[in-house]
Amino acid sequence: MKQLWLQRHAQASGGWPGADHERPLSERGIQDAREAAGLPAAWGLTPAAIVCSSAERTETTAQIMGQGCDPALEPVSTRRLYDGSPDTYLDLLRQTGEEIPTLLLVGHNPTVSMLGSALSGSALSMIPATLLVIDFEIERWADLAADRPGRLLHRWSPAGGF
Repeated sequence: MKQLWLQRHAQASGGWPGADHERPLSERGIQDAREAAGLPAAWGLTPAAIVCSSAERTETTAQIMGQGCDPALEPVSTRRLYDGSPDTYLDLLRQTGEEIPTLLLVGHNPTVSMLGSALSGSALSMIPATLLVIDFEIERWADLAADRPGRLLHRWSPAGGF
C-alpha cells in the first residue's frame, strides 16, 4: 500500500514586487502551514519523504510541514512542480522509490486540485494549505494511475478544518 499526502502551498504574499517564483508566504500562510503541520501527530501518521516545487512559498510550506512531521525530514524541491501539469506531477510520483511508503507532495493550484480530484475520485477544490491524505492499494508508485483512484482518508483546510 502507498499513501500520498497532497498539499497546496499555504497562502502567499499579495502584491509581491519580485518574481512569482520568489513570492514568500504571508503571515496567515505561515500560521496555516503551522496548523497543518500539527495534523500528522493528530492522525498518527508521518510521511517518509517530502517533495515540493522549487518556488519559495512551496519550499517554506514543505519545511514547516517537515518540522511538524519529523524534524529529520528534508524536503526535496524540483522546478518541475512549479508550472507542471497534472501529468507532470503524476510522472514525478511514479518515479518515487519503492522504499517510500508515504509521500508528502506540496505544489500549486490548479494542478493540485485537478490531481487530488483525479486521484481521490472526488471533485475537490483546494484552497491554500489544504491537505489531502489518499491511500492506494498499490505496491509500487509506478502503478499509480489517475483512472484508478485511491481512498481519501483525510481532508483538511484552514477554512473548514477536518
